[in-house]
Amino acid sequence: MTDRETDFMDRHYLINMIAYYFLQQLFNPPFNKGGQGGFGKGLIIKSPLIPLSQRGRLRCYDILNFSALKCVTELTNKSTKVWKNKFSHTIRIILNIFLGLGGVIALLVITPGLKRTAYAFQGPLYIRNSHPMFVGTGSPVLESAQIRESFDVDLTYSSTYLVRNSGEWSFNIDLEALITDLRLNKVVGNRLELGLDLPLIDYYGGILDGMLKSYHDTFGFSDYGRGLRPDNEFLFQVNHNGLTVVEGKSGGVSLGDIKISAREVLSANDPVISMNAFLELPTGDADKGYGSGGYEWGMTLLMDKTLGRSLMAYTNLGIVFADKYRGRGGIDLRNYLFGGLGIEWMYTRNLSLYTQFFIQDTPFEKTGIREMDEPGSILSFGAKYLVSRDFALELSFSEDPNTAGAPDFMVSLGSSYKF
Repeated sequence: MTDRETDFMDRHYLINMIAYYFLQQLFNPPFNKGGQGGFGKGLIIKSPLIPLSQRGRLRCYDILNFSALKCVTELTNKSTKVWKNKFSHTIRIILNIFLGLGGVIALLVITPGLKRTAYAFQGPLYIRNSHPMFVGTGSPVLESAQIRESFDVDLTYSSTYLVRNSGEWSFNIDLEALITDLRLNKVVGNRLELGLDLPLIDYYGGILDGMLKSYHDTFGFSDYGRGLRPDNEFLFQVNHNGLTVVEGKSGGVSLGDIKISAREVLSANDPVISMNAFLELPTGDADKGYGSGGYEWGMTLLMDKTLGRSLMAYTNLGIVFADKYRGRGGIDLRNYLFGGLGIEWMYTRNLSLYTQFFIQDTPFEKTGIREMDEPGSILSFGAKYLVSRDFALELSFSEDPNTAGAPDFMVSLGSSYKF
């Protein structure tokens, strides 16, 4: 065997081992009762992809010896105690799905001999603003101008920290949230799409505070004041003029504000242009922060423009007409604008890579708190993989560059079935 063939075999073996590690997470929790498993504690290699002579117990440092994984390993080890003690069964399953499906995508991309399915552009990533004070105030997202029939399941995990006071307002928010959006889109005729979005929301104290503090310390980023509060302790209370408007509770899945929409294609040429109208219904419990308690509606102008054979640009510009925030007291909201730009790079016929930027103004009148008064912005990076002609998976990571009006970070996992 030549040196070139040996190098190829080594790299192929390494990639298969990485992919199998992620697949293994789909069936094994990151930490068992003894704190074993997951990053930094080694994993058992029993995959048929690995040569028999090279199976056995390996450590992550032995598998991939580069600084990024070392950093993740060190940060995770610092939070091991938290993971063991506070990692709920539901969240453990969700994390395993994130890791497992991430590995599935990696395996599908790098394994030779798999059938590839040719398809067109897949549309932008689904990134919703998961800030607890914005989940029921219209919930605009970056969307494609094209219509389609599909059923989508999107999971968004986020962390939000906002403990600030002003003359009239007091925002005390320190939590992590898991929001599951069940979306159904149905095409009527040739130019009209009807949509339904049913969100399920779970707030709780979280597991990531220790890891986030280490992350911020390592790279010198601001921790938003997290160090002043106990790790992973739930807090969600909003007061206005001395009266409690919202008092959230930790644990349990609750229905958020359901959204219905209608999208009509105005021009089917390049660029594709359409108009979307939507209405958000007060189905979430506003007292506990699962909705606004009011009716929000809005309109969006959408445009898709190809930029060559492998690039597509998605642009949105819209307005939300807000009602009141009807928690434990009626708070007037104001209408606000939003917009977004996304670029899809069709890297292969099955794999698309994305960069997206979304910005929305605040629906709240002047509160005297910068994080609530300034527009919120969300910068996202992610990928979609077309498993078959009708089924796709997506994974993304989002940050708030303006540190206002959005969670500190969001990780999203989605699946889409077209029918």
